[in-house]
Amino acid sequence: MKKRLFYFAMAAAMMFGFTACDPDDNNGGGGNGGDDNNNYSQLIVGTWLVDNMTYNGMEMTPQDMNITMNQNGTGEVVVGGVHENNYFSWTVDGSTLTVSPDDSNSYDFNIASLTLTECSMTGNVVPGTDMTGAVTMHMTKVNGDNPGPGPGPGGDTAAFPAGTGWEMDFDTTITEIEDSVTYDMVLDLTLRLNFAPNGSNGSMAVTGTMSAQVYGMTVYSENVNENEPFTWTYNPATNTGEIINSGVDDNGQPYEDHMPFTYNSSNNTIVIDIPEDPEGESDFFGLTQLVFHRVSK
Repeated sequence: MKKRLFYFAMAAAMMFGFTACDPDDNNGGGGNGGDDNNNYSQLIVGTWLVDNMTYNGMEMTPQDMNITMNQNGTGEVVVGGVHENNYFSWTVDGSTLTVSPDDSNSYDFNIASLTLTECSMTGNVVPGTDMTGAVTMHMTKVNGDNPGPGPGPGGDTAAFPAGTGWEMDFDTTITEIEDSVTYDMVLDLTLRLNFAPNGSNGSMAVTGTMSAQVYGMTVYSENVNENEPFTWTYNPATNTGEIINSGVDDNGQPYEDHMPFTYNSSNNTIVIDIPEDPEGESDFFGLTQLVFHRVSK
């Protein structure tokens, strides 16, 4: 049986259809699978420093390798600041990044995780070379939509919050009773709002762990790695905006969720007030607000 992990109130996060399985449906799930709506094609844009790489199980981190992914689907690999015509084209389909150095060759990389600031992926070729084998990479964005934390909107305030990232931690235990058995659902999650640098699109990423315990024994656990797109509006005159998510629910009915938010310039946070849910609860697991702290730009 599927259900929303956090209902509408997890605001930009859990209202977006993130689902969890009941303890007796342990599929070891998580991940984006073939979902093409994870916003990876926007998050990948920018210049990335490869700060960790393994090749066939051996550590082989290059010195000062930068990979630039342009908005128009082109890119370049630069090592040590030297440009050696290592150009390529790229596309993203779900969690698969396809890189084509020329018209006859292309290579696929599986994106394990991707945010505004970090990326982990696996593939079968070392970027900028002809070396094929088992490759893992971790990259950190050094240019693009992540110029570093800032004290306020900065720059073009009319574009704010475009190009910014925000995080909050959510750790709690929920007790449920099913078939006369009491389950403790333990959630240890990080919620992240990613506002794309261009346009009015964004995504909500949820990562962490979720487990179920019966009489103190763990009977089910899984990693959570979900990403859902949204659109947004913002009024710089009032420091208020709205996050909008639309889609089709489990019953095949279309929906559109609207969630107002406020930017607090005094402590550089985005605050989302949790509305009353359909079952009449006045708060959400004891929360009345979600407070996201800025982690980029």
